Amino acid sequence: MFWALLFVVWSGFNLEFFGFDRLRQPLRGAAITASAVVFSVGVTYAFAVGFGHLDADFTASREGVLGYSTAALFVLFAFSTWVLAVVNWSHWPWPDMGLKQPLIGLCEIAFLMLPTLILYAVLGLPAVSTQTLAGPILGLNTPLGWYYSIIVAIVVTGLTMENWPWRQATGRGRTALFSLVGNVGLGSLLYFVLLEICKLIIGTAAVAELGDAIHQFPAQLGVCWVAWMIAWANAFDNKPTKLGLAANLAVRVAVTLTLGILTFIAYYRFAAGTLLHEPVVAGNLHGNALGFMDWFALVTLLYVVGFGSYGLPKPAVKMDSESQAAPRHAAAKSTPPARELRMKAARFYGPGDIRIDDVAEPATRPGTVKVEVEWCGICGTDLHEYLEGPIFAPGKGTPHPLTGETVPITLGHEFAGVVRELGDGVDDLRVGDRVVVEPYLVCGRCDPCLRGMYNVCQSLGFVGLSGGGGGFSQFVVAERRWIHPLGELGTDVGALIEPLAVAYHAVRLSGARPGDTAIVFGAGPIGLVTTAVLRAVGTESVIVVEPADVRKAKAVVAGADHVLDPTTTDIATAVSELTKGRNADATFECAGIDAVLKAAILCTRAGGTCMNVAVWGHEAKVALNDLVFREVKVLGSLAYANDHPATIAMAASGRVDPYQFITGRIGLADIVTSGFDELVNNKEENVKILVRPH
Repeated sequence: MFWALLFVVWSGFNLEFFGFDRLRQPLRGAAITASAVVFSVGVTYAFAVGFGHLDADFTASREGVLGYSTAALFVLFAFSTWVLAVVNWSHWPWPDMGLKQPLIGLCEIAFLMLPTLILYAVLGLPAVSTQTLAGPILGLNTPLGWYYSIIVAIVVTGLTMENWPWRQATGRGRTALFSLVGNVGLGSLLYFVLLEICKLIIGTAAVAELGDAIHQFPAQLGVCWVAWMIAWANAFDNKPTKLGLAANLAVRVAVTLTLGILTFIAYYRFAAGTLLHEPVVAGNLHGNALGFMDWFALVTLLYVVGFGSYGLPKPAVKMDSESQAAPRHAAAKSTPPARELRMKAARFYGPGDIRIDDVAEPATRPGTVKVEVEWCGICGTDLHEYLEGPIFAPGKGTPHPLTGETVPITLGHEFAGVVRELGDGVDDLRVGDRVVVEPYLVCGRCDPCLRGMYNVCQSLGFVGLSGGGGGFSQFVVAERRWIHPLGELGTDVGALIEPLAVAYHAVRLSGARPGDTAIVFGAGPIGLVTTAVLRAVGTESVIVVEPADVRKAKAVVAGADHVLDPTTTDIATAVSELTKGRNADATFECAGIDAVLKAAILCTRAGGTCMNVAVWGHEAKVALNDLVFREVKVLGSLAYANDHPATIAMAASGRVDPYQFITGRIGLADIVTSGFDELVNNKEENVKILVRPH
């Protein structure tokens, strides 16, 4: 069993099922399971019969089958190091060196083999060896309890808490270092906490009878907790996701720990003795939860990860539990196409009218890629359409020139997902790759397109606004040129690449350099991501102007050095004081308000640049002399062009924390009430609500 767990970790976590991902379900899951069985039996036999002839500690004939356990104890340490490398380190540093799978996984396994062997040789092997001269450092029970508590820390921070707080560190290397040190410290603390909980549950008499064996019980309670954390993340999509970061994480930890404790109690007080007839270990306690729950964890991992929860119904209006799940229509060849090639989509009909419709699944064409959307953000543009549209969406009688479509159209242009099909001629991607779609529809023939400025194409359209499908549906088909691999980034972060690219494009056009001062006017979603990007590119001082208290707090988290409230502060005077009379090298108008634009221009230094990032709902009024007398440049910035690769690299480097912008995660069925209406009614509290379309 333990070697099978290690196989799942190596092949599924470190190698990301490289090779297996070419198979369809359930064949993929069957192949993974069969390989795990062969691997575990082979390694067990090699140690017990082969290596056992050389070292009596590992021999199969050792009393109490302890020879098998001696070798399997290695997996305890192996699980921690190789899982840590994935959930906390995000495979650092191998993707940063330009490696791809399977080299990433192979390098990871090879590099961590030596430290894992050292941990095993120092903490594990002496506790079970018959040849130890000086005696083990901690005995057997304490290493099991303490080290498994470190595994609990790795899972709780890396999975349940989405790598918080380690992700707060700047840079992937620092994140890896902080998580390594932090998880050892947190795990050590959890050891004592779990130990006291176990003592309270077991009772004084049983604790006394157990003696030193009580120090193993944090591992037994810990494995119950870990099993529930795995199940909660996959079956329940790590809910809650809408209470704010601190509340979300606290509730997840509390719920999974409570379920773990209840499982621990149920096992020892009922299941072990009454159902499984396990032997008595102390008082009325029977069995060993560590072995039983490890079996449960193995089966869960094989089914959820290996088989992609194959066989469970996945209604389009519910949240999918596994990002690497097999395509819903894997058996299309043997099933009537009319039934199989359908999907759910959120479509815009008119003001306040978004409906979940059953629509045709798009077909892959030569040179295109079919992406199964995993997350799609609700953009301010979507919100304007919902409230006042059609604005950018083609209204009835005025079809878009490139798609020929009119409302109703599927919304959603901030999306990322997993490659599910490759059209003819696409050979540089693999099924299963995580990608973000640059959601453009362009003619490719007009003057801007021919000059590389396709973001201002004369027939410009957007997937999710102009027809051609949208991210609020299960599948989108796009030309290969618009598909950008995410590497090791998750698809939730991928859904933030689009708004980050908007900000990156504006910052790039502004010419802002390290050492400059910049001011962002407005701390809405675009203002916040602009603040974060300015900080990421090395801007020395970032000032944000924003009246709302909630948004002012978010601006500080995004990277603002100073936040000014225009309702209580004379902005021009305050900026002059902060910059010693120089004003800002670059300013960014992200509000679309005349008074704000005027303030932005006046706060720009002579010869500086004022970037207009907002899309205006009315004709702007500009005092041209404010520009002329100080030679201030005002530039417009629309969306992005050739900015996605650099934006992805910026997010992967850790210079920006995209998770700070995610304020909610919902299913497609809740897109109106918990998505659009939530943003309308609580716009200051929310930045980005992500939607799971399937």
